[in-house]
Amino acid sequence: FPKPEFANDLTDEEIKIYTQPQQFWEADNKTIQDIAKTDSSPKQIYDYIVNNFEYDYNRLNNNATRLGAVKALENPDKNICMEFTDSFIALARAAGIPARELNGYAYTENDKLRPLSLEQDVLHSWPQYYDKNTKQWIEVDPTWGKTTGGLNFFDKFDLDHIAFVIHGSDSTYPITAGSYKYNGQKSKDVEISFDSNWQPFSSKDITIQTPAKGITGLALLGFAKIYNTGSSALYDIPYNIRLIHNGNNLIQNENQIKILPPFGYFQVPLSYQSSWKDRGGIYAFKIESESIKKETNFELKPVLNYKLIVSGVVFILLSFSLLIIIVKHRQKKIVNIHKNTIYNTPENIIQPDIIRKNR
Repeated sequence: FPKPEFANDLTDEEIKIYTQPQQFWEADNKTIQDIAKTDSSPKQIYDYIVNNFEYDYNRLNNNATRLGAVKALENPDKNICMEFTDSFIALARAAGIPARELNGYAYTENDKLRPLSLEQDVLHSWPQYYDKNTKQWIEVDPTWGKTTGGLNFFDKFDLDHIAFVIHGSDSTYPITAGSYKYNGQKSKDVEISFDSNWQPFSSKDITIQTPAKGITGLALLGFAKIYNTGSSALYDIPYNIRLIHNGNNLIQNENQIKILPPFGYFQVPLSYQSSWKDRGGIYAFKIESESIKKETNFELKPVLNYKLIVSGVVFILLSFSLLIIIVKHRQKKIVNIHKNTIYNTPENIIQPDIIRKNR
Protein backbone atom coordinates (compact mmCIF):
# COMPACT_ATOMS: atom_id res chain seq x y z
CA PHE A 1 0.00 0.00 0.00
CA PRO A 2 2.21 2.86 -1.20
CA LYS A 3 1.79 6.13 0.69
CA PRO A 4 3.19 9.47 -0.53
CA GLU A 5 5.00 10.13 2.74
CA PHE A 6 7.06 6.97 2.23
CA ALA A 7 8.33 8.01 -1.22
CA ASN A 8 12.09 7.85 -1.54
CA ASP A 9 14.42 8.26 -4.52
CA LEU A 10 17.01 5.56 -5.05
CA THR A 11 20.57 6.77 -5.45
CA ASP A 12 22.59 5.78 -8.53
CA GLU A 13 24.55 3.38 -6.33
CA GLU A 14 21.36 1.74 -5.03
CA ILE A 15 19.99 1.37 -8.55
CA LYS A 16 23.24 -0.33 -9.55
CA ILE A 17 23.02 -2.72 -6.57
CA TYR A 18 19.40 -3.68 -7.18
CA THR A 19 19.80 -4.25 -10.94
CA GLN A 20 23.06 -6.22 -11.01
CA PRO A 21 23.25 -10.03 -11.45
CA GLN A 22 23.60 -12.18 -8.32
CA GLN A 23 23.74 -15.86 -7.52
CA PHE A 24 20.25 -17.24 -8.34
CA TRP A 25 19.38 -13.90 -10.05
CA GLU A 26 21.24 -14.37 -13.35
CA ALA A 27 20.15 -11.12 -14.99
CA ASP A 28 23.03 -11.34 -17.46
CA ASN A 29 21.89 -14.70 -18.84
CA LYS A 30 20.94 -14.55 -22.53
CA THR A 31 17.64 -16.43 -22.11
CA ILE A 32 16.61 -14.14 -19.29
CA GLN A 33 17.62 -11.04 -21.22
CA ASP A 34 15.67 -12.19 -24.28
CA ILE A 35 12.51 -12.66 -22.20
CA ALA A 36 13.04 -9.27 -20.53
CA LYS A 37 13.14 -7.58 -23.95
CA THR A 38 9.57 -8.72 -24.61
CA ASP A 39 8.18 -8.69 -21.07
CA SER A 40 9.83 -5.57 -19.71
CA SER A 41 7.34 -4.14 -17.19
CA PRO A 42 6.73 -5.48 -13.66
CA LYS A 43 3.18 -6.56 -14.61
CA GLN A 44 4.37 -8.35 -17.78
CA ILE A 45 7.07 -10.17 -15.81
CA TYR A 46 4.55 -11.15 -13.12
CA ASP A 47 2.11 -12.46 -15.74
CA TYR A 48 4.85 -14.35 -17.57
CA ILE A 49 5.81 -16.26 -14.41
CA VAL A 50 2.22 -16.95 -13.32
CA ASN A 51 1.26 -18.19 -16.80
CA ASN A 52 4.35 -20.33 -17.44
CA PHE A 53 5.36 -21.78 -14.05
CA GLU A 54 3.81 -24.62 -12.08
CA TYR A 55 4.07 -25.05 -8.33
CA ASP A 56 5.63 -28.40 -7.34
CA TYR A 57 4.10 -29.33 -3.97
CA ASN A 58 6.21 -32.53 -3.84
CA ARG A 59 9.35 -30.49 -3.28
CA LEU A 60 8.00 -29.33 0.08
CA ASN A 61 8.31 -32.88 1.40
CA ASN A 62 12.03 -32.98 0.67
CA ASN A 63 14.97 -30.79 1.53
CA ALA A 64 14.33 -28.41 -1.35
CA THR A 65 17.43 -27.04 -3.01
CA ARG A 66 17.26 -23.53 -4.41
CA LEU A 67 17.47 -23.71 -8.20
CA GLY A 68 17.82 -20.08 -9.26
CA ALA A 69 16.20 -18.29 -12.17
CA VAL A 70 17.96 -20.04 -15.07
CA LYS A 71 17.13 -23.58 -13.91
CA ALA A 72 13.61 -22.49 -12.96
CA LEU A 73 13.01 -21.30 -16.52
CA GLU A 74 14.45 -24.55 -17.86
CA ASN A 75 12.15 -26.57 -15.56
CA PRO A 76 8.97 -24.47 -15.26
CA ASP A 77 6.95 -27.30 -13.67
CA LYS A 78 9.41 -27.98 -10.83
CA ASN A 79 9.26 -24.71 -8.93
CA ILE A 80 8.29 -23.48 -5.49
CA CYS A 81 8.19 -19.94 -4.06
CA MET A 82 11.99 -19.56 -4.21
CA GLU A 83 12.05 -20.04 -7.98
CA PHE A 84 8.96 -17.88 -8.58
CA THR A 85 10.70 -15.10 -6.66
CA ASP A 86 14.20 -15.59 -8.09
CA SER A 87 12.84 -15.59 -11.65
CA PHE A 88 10.85 -12.39 -11.10
CA ILE A 89 13.92 -10.64 -9.66
CA ALA A 90 16.25 -11.83 -12.42
CA LEU A 91 13.84 -10.79 -15.20
CA ALA A 92 13.15 -7.43 -13.52
CA ARG A 93 16.86 -6.69 -13.14
CA ALA A 94 17.51 -7.71 -16.75
CA ALA A 95 14.83 -5.16 -17.74
CA GLY A 96 16.55 -2.46 -15.65
CA ILE A 97 13.95 -2.55 -12.85
CA PRO A 98 15.36 -2.58 -9.28
CA ALA A 99 14.12 -5.72 -7.51
CA ARG A 100 14.83 -7.67 -4.33
CA GLU A 101 13.55 -10.59 -2.24
CA LEU A 102 11.57 -10.72 0.99
CA ASN A 103 11.84 -13.84 3.11
CA GLY A 104 9.43 -14.61 5.90
CA TYR A 105 6.03 -16.01 6.73
CA ALA A 106 2.78 -15.97 4.80
CA TYR A 107 -0.46 -16.94 6.49
CA THR A 108 -3.44 -18.58 4.86
CA GLU A 109 -6.10 -21.03 6.04
CA ASN A 110 -5.81 -23.00 2.79
CA ASP A 111 -2.96 -25.55 2.84
CA LYS A 112 -2.68 -25.42 -0.93
CA LEU A 113 -1.79 -21.76 -0.68
CA ARG A 114 0.55 -22.06 2.27
CA PRO A 115 4.18 -22.86 1.39
CA LEU A 116 4.93 -24.03 4.93
CA SER A 117 5.72 -27.55 6.06
CA LEU A 118 3.95 -28.82 9.15
CA GLU A 119 7.10 -30.70 10.16
CA GLN A 120 9.90 -28.23 9.43
CA ASP A 121 10.44 -24.59 8.60
CA VAL A 122 9.89 -24.04 4.91
CA LEU A 123 9.09 -20.35 4.94
CA HIS A 124 7.82 -18.18 2.12
CA SER A 125 9.59 -15.77 -0.23
CA TRP A 126 8.16 -13.10 -2.50
CA PRO A 127 9.66 -10.24 -4.54
CA GLN A 128 9.58 -6.47 -4.39
CA TYR A 129 10.20 -4.12 -7.28
CA TYR A 130 10.92 -0.40 -7.15
CA ASP A 131 8.22 1.73 -8.78
CA LYS A 132 9.83 4.89 -10.15
CA ASN A 133 6.44 6.65 -10.31
CA THR A 134 5.49 6.24 -6.64
CA LYS A 135 9.19 6.07 -5.64
CA GLN A 136 8.47 3.10 -3.39
CA TRP A 137 9.10 -0.62 -3.12
CA ILE A 138 6.02 -2.60 -4.18
CA GLU A 139 5.41 -6.17 -2.97
CA VAL A 140 3.97 -8.80 -5.32
CA ASP A 141 3.54 -12.56 -5.00
CA PRO A 142 3.61 -14.51 -8.26
CA THR A 143 3.63 -17.79 -6.28
CA TRP A 144 0.23 -17.12 -4.77
CA GLY A 145 -0.92 -15.62 -8.05
CA LYS A 146 -0.39 -19.13 -9.43
CA THR A 147 -1.49 -21.34 -6.54
CA THR A 148 -4.76 -19.45 -5.98
CA GLY A 149 -5.79 -20.03 -9.57
CA GLY A 150 -5.39 -16.43 -10.66
CA LEU A 151 -6.14 -14.19 -7.70
CA ASN A 152 -4.53 -10.78 -8.16
CA PHE A 153 -1.42 -10.54 -6.00
CA PHE A 154 0.09 -7.83 -8.17
CA ASP A 155 -2.34 -4.91 -7.69
CA LYS A 156 -4.05 -6.15 -4.52
CA PHE A 157 -1.61 -7.31 -1.91
CA ASP A 158 -2.63 -8.46 1.58
CA LEU A 159 -1.43 -8.19 5.17
CA ASP A 160 -0.76 -11.92 5.56
CA HIS A 161 2.87 -11.62 4.44
CA ILE A 162 5.28 -11.03 7.33
CA ALA A 163 8.85 -10.29 6.23
CA PHE A 164 11.75 -11.50 8.35
CA VAL A 165 14.67 -10.44 6.12
CA ILE A 166 15.33 -8.55 2.87
CA HIS A 167 17.77 -9.87 0.26
CA GLY A 168 18.90 -7.16 -2.11
CA SER A 169 22.65 -6.64 -2.27
CA ASP A 170 23.12 -10.36 -1.55
CA SER A 171 20.76 -13.11 -2.71
CA THR A 172 21.55 -15.41 0.25
CA TYR A 173 22.26 -13.17 3.22
CA PRO A 174 21.07 -12.49 5.88
CA ILE A 175 19.73 -15.94 6.69
CA THR A 176 16.09 -15.88 7.71
CA ALA A 177 14.66 -17.25 10.96
CA GLY A 178 14.06 -20.98 10.84
CA SER A 179 16.95 -21.61 8.45
CA TYR A 180 19.58 -22.21 11.15
CA LYS A 181 19.74 -26.02 11.20
CA TYR A 182 22.32 -28.64 12.12
CA ASN A 183 23.20 -31.12 9.41
CA GLY A 184 20.26 -33.45 8.89
CA GLN A 185 18.11 -31.63 11.43
CA LYS A 186 14.40 -31.52 10.59
CA SER A 187 12.49 -29.45 13.08
CA LYS A 188 9.98 -26.63 13.17
CA ASP A 189 11.49 -23.77 15.15
CA VAL A 190 9.27 -20.88 14.07
CA GLU A 191 5.77 -20.84 15.49
CA ILE A 192 3.33 -18.09 14.57
CA SER A 193 -0.18 -18.03 16.01
CA PHE A 194 -3.08 -15.59 15.87
CA ASP A 195 -5.71 -14.59 18.39
CA SER A 196 -8.66 -16.91 17.82
CA ASN A 197 -11.07 -14.35 19.29
CA TRP A 198 -10.18 -11.65 16.80
CA GLN A 199 -12.80 -10.96 14.18
CA PRO A 200 -12.24 -8.74 11.13
CA PHE A 201 -14.60 -5.79 10.66
CA SER A 202 -15.08 -3.05 8.09
CA SER A 203 -15.88 0.61 8.70
CA LYS A 204 -15.07 4.00 7.16
CA ASP A 205 -15.07 7.66 8.10
CA ILE A 206 -14.63 10.97 6.26
CA THR A 207 -13.22 14.30 7.39
CA ILE A 208 -13.20 17.56 5.39
CA GLN A 209 -10.94 20.55 5.99
CA THR A 210 -11.40 23.88 4.20
CA PRO A 211 -11.03 27.56 5.24
CA ALA A 212 -14.18 28.99 6.80
CA LYS A 213 -14.00 32.10 4.60
CA GLY A 214 -12.54 33.21 1.30
CA ILE A 215 -12.71 35.96 -1.33
CA THR A 216 -14.14 35.63 -4.81
CA GLY A 217 -11.52 35.56 -7.52
CA LEU A 218 -9.04 33.67 -5.33
CA ALA A 219 -8.75 29.86 -5.27
CA LEU A 220 -10.10 28.21 -2.14
CA LEU A 221 -8.09 25.09 -1.25
CA GLY A 222 -8.75 22.26 1.16
CA PHE A 223 -8.76 18.48 1.38
CA ALA A 224 -10.83 15.53 2.50
CA LYS A 225 -9.62 12.29 4.07
CA ILE A 226 -11.41 8.98 3.67
CA TYR A 227 -10.37 6.65 6.51
CA ASN A 228 -10.50 2.89 6.75
CA THR A 229 -11.27 2.55 10.45
CA GLY A 230 -11.79 -1.20 10.16
CA SER A 231 -9.38 -4.11 10.40
CA SER A 232 -9.75 -5.36 6.82
CA ALA A 233 -8.35 -3.91 3.63
CA LEU A 234 -10.90 -2.23 1.35
CA TYR A 235 -10.78 -2.33 -2.43
CA ASP A 236 -12.35 -0.25 -5.23
CA ILE A 237 -14.08 2.19 -2.87
CA PRO A 238 -16.32 4.67 -4.71
CA TYR A 239 -16.58 8.27 -3.61
CA ASN A 240 -18.42 11.34 -4.89
CA ILE A 241 -17.50 15.01 -4.39
CA ARG A 242 -19.97 17.86 -4.94
CA LEU A 243 -19.69 21.62 -4.49
CA ILE A 244 -23.12 23.18 -3.99
CA HIS A 245 -24.16 26.84 -4.07
CA ASN A 246 -27.76 28.05 -4.01
CA GLY A 247 -28.96 24.53 -4.74
CA ASN A 248 -26.77 24.14 -7.84
CA ASN A 249 -23.92 21.66 -8.32
CA LEU A 250 -20.88 23.72 -9.32
CA ILE A 251 -18.59 20.68 -9.14
CA GLN A 252 -19.44 16.98 -9.30
CA ASN A 253 -16.70 14.36 -9.41
CA GLU A 254 -16.99 10.57 -9.04
CA ASN A 255 -13.92 8.40 -8.50
CA GLN A 256 -12.58 5.27 -6.82
CA ILE A 257 -9.92 4.42 -4.28
CA LYS A 258 -8.08 1.37 -5.53
CA ILE A 259 -6.77 0.10 -2.18
CA LEU A 260 -7.27 1.33 1.38
CA PRO A 261 -5.40 -0.66 4.05
CA PRO A 262 -6.68 -1.11 7.61
CA PHE A 263 -6.41 2.08 9.66
CA GLY A 264 -5.09 3.93 6.61
CA TYR A 265 -6.56 6.92 4.81
CA PHE A 266 -6.78 8.39 1.33
CA GLN A 267 -6.46 12.17 0.93
CA VAL A 268 -8.51 13.94 -1.75
CA PRO A 269 -7.58 17.53 -2.70
CA LEU A 270 -10.43 20.05 -2.83
CA SER A 271 -10.33 23.33 -4.73
CA TYR A 272 -12.69 25.93 -6.16
CA GLN A 273 -11.68 28.83 -8.39
CA SER A 274 -14.43 31.45 -8.37
CA SER A 275 -14.67 34.49 -10.62
CA TRP A 276 -13.98 37.96 -9.26
CA LYS A 277 -17.42 38.88 -10.65
CA ASP A 278 -19.18 36.34 -8.38
CA ARG A 279 -21.38 37.75 -5.66
CA GLY A 280 -20.19 35.17 -3.11
CA GLY A 281 -22.32 33.58 -0.44
CA ILE A 282 -22.42 30.23 1.35
CA TYR A 283 -20.96 27.18 -0.41
CA ALA A 284 -20.87 23.52 0.68
CA PHE A 285 -18.51 20.64 -0.12
CA LYS A 286 -20.37 17.32 0.15
CA ILE A 287 -18.52 13.99 0.03
CA GLU A 288 -20.18 10.58 -0.09
CA SER A 289 -18.60 7.12 0.01
CA GLU A 290 -21.25 4.44 -0.02
CA SER A 291 -23.22 4.93 3.23
CA ILE A 292 -20.87 7.58 4.69
CA LYS A 293 -21.75 11.24 4.01
CA LYS A 294 -20.01 14.39 5.24
CA GLU A 295 -20.53 18.10 4.49
CA THR A 296 -18.76 21.36 5.33
CA ASN A 297 -19.69 24.97 4.55
CA PHE A 298 -17.58 28.00 3.74
CA GLU A 299 -18.33 31.61 2.85
CA LEU A 300 -16.96 33.58 -0.08
CA LYS A 301 -17.10 37.35 0.20
CA PRO A 302 -17.26 39.29 -3.07
CA VAL A 303 -14.22 41.32 -3.99
CA LEU A 304 -16.65 43.70 -5.74
CA ASN A 305 -19.48 45.18 -3.60
CA TYR A 306 -22.08 46.28 -6.12
CA LYS A 307 -23.91 48.59 -3.69
CA LEU A 308 -20.68 50.37 -2.92
CA ILE A 309 -19.87 50.58 -6.63
CA VAL A 310 -23.25 52.19 -7.44
CA SER A 311 -22.92 54.54 -4.49
CA GLY A 312 -19.41 55.42 -5.60
CA VAL A 313 -20.50 56.13 -9.18
CA VAL A 314 -23.36 58.37 -7.97
CA PHE A 315 -20.99 60.19 -5.65
CA ILE A 316 -18.48 60.75 -8.46
CA LEU A 317 -21.18 62.04 -10.82
CA LEU A 318 -22.58 64.40 -8.20
CA SER A 319 -19.11 65.61 -7.33
CA PHE A 320 -18.31 66.17 -11.01
CA SER A 321 -21.58 68.06 -11.56
CA LEU A 322 -20.95 70.23 -8.53
CA LEU A 323 -17.44 70.92 -9.72
CA ILE A 324 -18.78 72.06 -13.12
CA ILE A 325 -21.28 74.40 -11.43
CA ILE A 326 -18.57 75.87 -9.22
CA VAL A 327 -16.21 76.36 -12.16
CA LYS A 328 -18.89 78.09 -14.27
CA HIS A 329 -19.87 80.31 -11.35
CA ARG A 330 -16.24 81.36 -10.79
CA GLN A 331 -15.75 82.07 -14.50
CA LYS A 332 -18.85 84.32 -14.55
CA LYS A 333 -17.68 86.18 -11.50
CA ILE A 334 -14.25 86.79 -13.06
CA VAL A 335 -15.86 88.22 -16.20
CA ASN A 336 -17.96 90.65 -14.15
CA ILE A 337 -14.94 91.77 -12.20
CA HIS A 338 -13.08 92.36 -15.47
CA LYS A 339 -15.88 94.52 -16.85
CA ASN A 340 -15.97 96.61 -13.71
CA THR A 341 -12.25 97.14 -13.96
CA ILE A 342 -12.54 98.61 -17.49
CA TYR A 343 -15.42 100.98 -17.01
CA ASN A 344 -15.31 101.97 -13.36
CA THR A 345 -11.70 102.76 -12.69
CA PRO A 346 -11.13 105.81 -10.46
CA GLU A 347 -8.62 107.25 -12.95
CA ASN A 348 -11.23 107.08 -15.75
CA ILE A 349 -8.50 106.11 -18.20
CA ILE A 350 -10.94 105.16 -20.95
CA GLN A 351 -13.94 107.51 -21.31
CA PRO A 352 -17.25 106.02 -22.43
CA ASP A 353 -17.87 108.79 -25.05
CA ILE A 354 -14.42 108.04 -26.57
CA ILE A 355 -15.44 104.44 -26.91
CA ARG A 356 -18.63 105.49 -28.65
CA LYS A 357 -16.70 107.65 -31.12
CA ASN A 358 -14.35 104.80 -31.92
CA ARG A 359 -17.30 102.58 -32.65
